[in-house]
Amino acid sequence: MDAQMAGKTLSTEPTINPTASVRESKFGAYTEVGARTILLDVEMADYSYVVNDAQITYTTIGKFCSIAAMTRINPGNHPMHRASQAHFTYRASAYFPGESDGLNSSHGARAIASISPTTSGSAMVRSCCPAAASARAP
Repeated sequence: MDAQMAGKTLSTEPTINPTASVRESKFGAYTEVGARTILLDVEMADYSYVVNDAQITYTTIGKFCSIAAMTRINPGNHPMHRASQAHFTYRASAYFPGESDGLNSSHGARAIASISPTTSGSAMVRSCCPAAASARAP
């Protein structure tokens, strides 16, 4: 765990490092956000924490989740209507000479992620289509 987080007493109010950037986010009891972490529209449930230098966007984090340092969750817009979110499906020119990128207005769909602990104690990330998770779409 980040040296600045170790040894602290948590409370029902979230503990947010002063170097973290937190916008439009909600926190449960006994939660913690580490140094230089960036959160945008994140819901973090009770007893969860994220260590230093992470970037998390448009994500719901369940109870008892531990998120490692330097983790990126939901870093950008992905074409959720396609079978794959791999770049080659919308940046074809970078992979196949002579192909166009084929970007269209549906490319910018926001990815929505949800994180919850598994029975082994590690976190599981699930992505949903924006229509199924419209309550989380900004």
